[in-house]
Amino acid sequence: MRIGFLSPSKKEKFIERLGITEYFYEESLQKTAEFIAKGHELLITADKGSVSEEMALQYMDNEGKKVIGIIPQDDKEIGISHLNLDIFDEIINCGKWTDQPARIINESDILLVFGLSPGVLIEICYTKWFKVNNVYVIKEFIDEELPVVLEQELNITYITLEELGRIQ
Repeated sequence: MRIGFLSPSKKEKFIERLGITEYFYEESLQKTAEFIAKGHELLITADKGSVSEEMALQYMDNEGKKVIGIIPQDDKEIGISHLNLDIFDEIINCGKWTDQPARIINESDILLVFGLSPGVLIEICYTKWFKVNNVYVIKEFIDEELPVVLEQELNITYITLEELGRIQ
């Protein structure tokens, strides 16, 4: 299965806003990476120093099968110099940044959400129109569930870290 991993980019802000310890964050990321590495491919777009980059490194440390980068290689306006391209086994060129949410969704079988941010919300909301129809949100990394008006349009399942095995 191909798992699209969605998370906020800035680890420090993520930890601070949720009020969690760095130890809890690291342990949770490790547990999630172990789960994904058990026979699944990982799809991400990883800024340098981001949660997604750390996930990819943990995934590789757990002998994960393949890290696939969804990268807007044709984007001249924003560019990609802030991304870590060295962590990918394969790169899928999604064109421009505006095409990235649709492409990660179309290339993934499911989405695993490890925290919310504006970019993550865009990707989740795109599931209404694109391939992925199973979005798993890890409860420990959100402060509240999405509004009901969004949930009625999207196939979101809230799970705990202990319930990662429910993903299918």
